[in-house]
This record gives sequence, C-alpha cells and structure tokens, in this order.
Amino acid sequence: MAQNSGGGRLPPGRGSAARDGRRRGPLHSEGGDFFETAPDGADAYLLGHIVHDWDDARAGLILDNLRRAMPAGAKLLLVEYVLPEGDGAWFGKLLDVHMMAVTGGLERTAAEYRQLFAAHGFRLTRVVPTAGDISVIEGVPA
Repeated sequence: MAQNSGGGRLPPGRGSAARDGRRRGPLHSEGGDFFETAPDGADAYLLGHIVHDWDDARAGLILDNLRRAMPAGAKLLLVEYVLPEGDGAWFGKLLDVHMMAVTGGLERTAAEYRQLFAAHGFRLTRVVPTAGDISVIEGVPA
C-alpha cells in the first residue's frame, strides 16, 4: 500500500495520479473491490494477471461487473498467459498447476477465454502474443 504525503494510507491501486480523484491525462487508476463494482465510463479496462487468480465463477463476477460498467465501444484488455492447445511442455502449464493449488485459479487457452468472455457478455476479438510468454487478450462488449 502506498503512503500519501500526509502519512495516510491509499487504497490498493490508487496511485499519485489519482490521489485527489481527478484524472490527469488519459490514464486513471482506482482502488476498489472488483467483485462488487467497476469504475464506469472508461475507454478501456486493463487487468494484468488478475483473471488467472480465479476459477470461472469468480472470474465471471469480475467480468460481469466490468461489462455493466463499460460503455459501448470500450475494450477489455487482459494480460495473461494463454495456454497452447495440446500436451506439449510450456511454462504456463506449470503455472496452471500452481494457480490451482494456491488460489484455485487457472491458466486458460484462447478457446477457454473465448467461452468465458461469451458467458459474460463479451466477444473475444483477438489474442496478441508479446515478446515474452504472456499475451494480451482483447474483448469488446457483445
């Protein structure tokens, strides 16, 4: 948790650019409980290594709250490992076992993300690999 100049604690996710509640430029961070609500009206919602922490039911609660908050034309961007199909060796598969044991979450394939998105009002538009092992999963309201 960050400290502000007055010594008080800031909620998680609340950075210096958002301390006084005003937006400064195109980015804004906001603390809160994503199982309860999501900030409304943003052009894009970026979640990095969040959805893999949860099983489909809990991940679905997060997606439902985001979907309710999102205006038409907004994008959902998840930064996650995307498991390849098949039984080949890959680091993300070890992480999948770790997530199941530690948090009850899981890594997912592109098809599993597509299904999860569809069940919660999104359409998966693309999966963009990065130079590393993670990908950006892009969705829009269905």
